[in-house]
Amino acid sequence: MGRPTVAARPSGPLGHTEVGAREKLKRLLEERDAEVSIPRKLTLRDYLESWLADKETVVRPNTMREYRRVVALVSSSIGTVKLSELRPSQVERALAALSATPRTELHAHNVLRGALNDAVENRLLIRSAMAAVRVPRVKTAHSVTLTGEEAATLIAGTARNPYGPLWAVLLGTGTRVNEALGITWADVDFDARTVTVAYQLSRHGDEWVRDKTKAARTLDRIALPSFAVEALREQRRRMLATFPESVFGEGLVFLTAKGHPVRSDETVRELHRATDRLGLPRITQHQLRHSSLTLLADAGVPEDVRQRRAGHATVAMARNYTAGAEAQDREAADALNSAVTKAK
Repeated sequence: MGRPTVAARPSGPLGHTEVGAREKLKRLLEERDAEVSIPRKLTLRDYLESWLADKETVVRPNTMREYRRVVALVSSSIGTVKLSELRPSQVERALAALSATPRTELHAHNVLRGALNDAVENRLLIRSAMAAVRVPRVKTAHSVTLTGEEAATLIAGTARNPYGPLWAVLLGTGTRVNEALGITWADVDFDARTVTVAYQLSRHGDEWVRDKTKAARTLDRIALPSFAVEALREQRRRMLATFPESVFGEGLVFLTAKGHPVRSDETVRELHRATDRLGLPRITQHQLRHSSLTLLADAGVPEDVRQRRAGHATVAMARNYTAGAEAQDREAADALNSAVTKAK
């Protein structure tokens, strides 16, 4: 008898069909086990349009504009790809083809990752293609901060500037600029030397509104250093002389010369002019916030205290919130005041 023969594995179309069938069976079994039902004809573009519609009611207008811009760019490249067939390599090529800066590419990556993570959570996908997509690398520029002496120079040198009190508050609290612009006189307690930060100023179309802050704060009543208290007193004196009816209740602390809410881009231009005139580093208002937190760190204020002032709320921070948090915050404000005033 001759040696028994072994049937060769089919090559060509039949072999590919067998491999493809096995892959399809594997996907179907995974779907069954994960209790996922994937709409086979749903394209990435159609899914993203649906995702945008869902986000409309929960995301701020400025954020929605960014989401729509990213979705339009991505859809123009790979929008016709079936959601269930989207591969990491396709996403990487699409992001690389945006001809954008690394930071814009990273933003697009993050938006798409969020959208596909939602698809997984809503059981439209077993796994997100973004899990295997390379994260664009962005070089972080060195952040400029003010020393105590430079902060003192800015506060003294802009005391008569219409926005000087705003910059003193940013240095004194470490809040975000739109949070500071959303402060009302009802939020300021001169006797306790505190300010409540629970809202931020936003523009929805032609309307100004006070939205909830970017993140839930574990500490929304922030202790003010003496230099910030004095800056707010000066602001109140100016307002009583110019817009006396606004210095009550829910009237905004910071207004333009015409009595309108303040746009943060207007104030940063003034800040650049002021720092140039005073021979200080040209900084942004966000860097005033960072300066405040850096001065606290240099003064030995614990990280959790600094983070509560900054509004960097996390589950861990909420767990560590204690009845003594406000007392610790007062100590932080006093340390910040010392760091600035001793440099005068």
